[in-house]
Amino acid sequence: MHLRKLAIGLLAFGITTSVQAIELIDGLGGNRGYGDQAMLPNDDGSSNLLDLPFNINFYGNEFSSFFINNNGNISFDNPISSYTPDPFPVANQPMIAPWWGDVDTSRDGQVGEGFDPDLLPTETFNPNGFDQEFVPVSELPIIPGDFGILVSTFDGVDYILLDDALELTGFFEEGPGPGGAFDDEPNNVWVASPNDSTVVVTWDQVGFFPSDTSKTNNFQLVLRDASAETGVDGDFDIEFRYDQLEWTTGDASGGTDGLGGTEAQAGFDAGDNTNFLALPGSFSPEVLELQNTSNVSPDTPGLWTFAIRNGEPPGDTPENPLMPVENQDGWDFDFNVVVGRPIFIDPDVAVGYDYQIDNPTTMPLFQTVLLPSIGDDLFDIYTWDGTDWVLVAAGWAAGASYDFGAGGVDRFRILGIEIAEMLDPTDPTAFITGLTFTGSGAVGMSQNPITVFVPPVTAPEPSVLILFGFGLGALGFVRRRKRA
Repeated sequence: MHLRKLAIGLLAFGITTSVQAIELIDGLGGNRGYGDQAMLPNDDGSSNLLDLPFNINFYGNEFSSFFINNNGNISFDNPISSYTPDPFPVANQPMIAPWWGDVDTSRDGQVGEGFDPDLLPTETFNPNGFDQEFVPVSELPIIPGDFGILVSTFDGVDYILLDDALELTGFFEEGPGPGGAFDDEPNNVWVASPNDSTVVVTWDQVGFFPSDTSKTNNFQLVLRDASAETGVDGDFDIEFRYDQLEWTTGDASGGTDGLGGTEAQAGFDAGDNTNFLALPGSFSPEVLELQNTSNVSPDTPGLWTFAIRNGEPPGDTPENPLMPVENQDGWDFDFNVVVGRPIFIDPDVAVGYDYQIDNPTTMPLFQTVLLPSIGDDLFDIYTWDGTDWVLVAAGWAAGASYDFGAGGVDRFRILGIEIAEMLDPTDPTAFITGLTFTGSGAVGMSQNPITVFVPPVTAPEPSVLILFGFGLGALGFVRRRKRA
């Protein structure tokens, strides 16, 4: 199996008050600069099936088209109307979700002049011509403007197009914005393809259910074709951009004023009930912190990127590792481990670290550690006896797995990288190391660097080791000497 929940992974840098959240990509055309309306304003709706300008390999499945779902995600097999997020992994709906929550872009009570309800059918119907929840016409947010409205009704077997609805084209004399579809306003979902290697989906200052814009979220999903760079068809990059996050939950998901209840989830899922990656804070109030953290740089809060190579997400190879979340003292990790399946993660580099399981009474413990080749290839390994650090392996060789023994340990320390190596602490791939655990399940852990001041010099990059083992997770270490 291959499970992962990432509140680890990802070198997520905290920001200072002087750094602003990442800006959304604009200049993409359209009235708001984000391209075309992906769908009319709605609650729990989806776009039509849209073509990708390039093929993607997502967990071994090839896709060339996608649906944009109003509730903060895209899907590939079918549109998704679920407004309360299901915890990853889920079955039968591969999806990429920068913010799976109850987005509501409908305009409660906003109706253009000249509306005659007698022209619309009084049956329940599907307002956009694709599968979504039916609502009585009396409850439908009417979207005025000079465009045709495709209306269908369900006869118990299939949808039947109501031809009379097409005569509504041009009926509305007035309506907000050009075309009357609220298409010059925020609280919309947009899509653009500025070139044949990029797709941008923007949730533009969207509110939450029911039609509440007292708090708004502003975020984007970007898909970039990476096949020209890698030479492998289907390779692509996922980018989440969070400019503003103010709400986590719609009222129908147990929220009050946009908070509480079942909070939003961010990440992506293979749809096979096994493979997934969830971002830090999902299903908690801390999901709002995605706008203040990043797996790219402390200078880019709100920017999260993921390289999908040969269909696999970060963490499956040491060349494409997961990165940790940086805190004040070091790095935090929160992920799923499975016996026999490697997970590769990698922070910056330093000269020593303390590693500790967050909750050793409920989580798997450290079973083995495997260190990469660098410097003299010798390290000192310490464990905790309850009061002090105890040296258990002096001069342990790189490439040899050290086993902590029956039952594992809840913390350990690594020392011994020479100061002369001066590994670049800004290089997130300089020291990739492997961990295995005593069992399967969710693991939360911290990694805190041990530091001393040394003059900055250019650092070499070590060779990469492919690490395998029992519940294997691989960590890149940021190494710094501990101050006296």
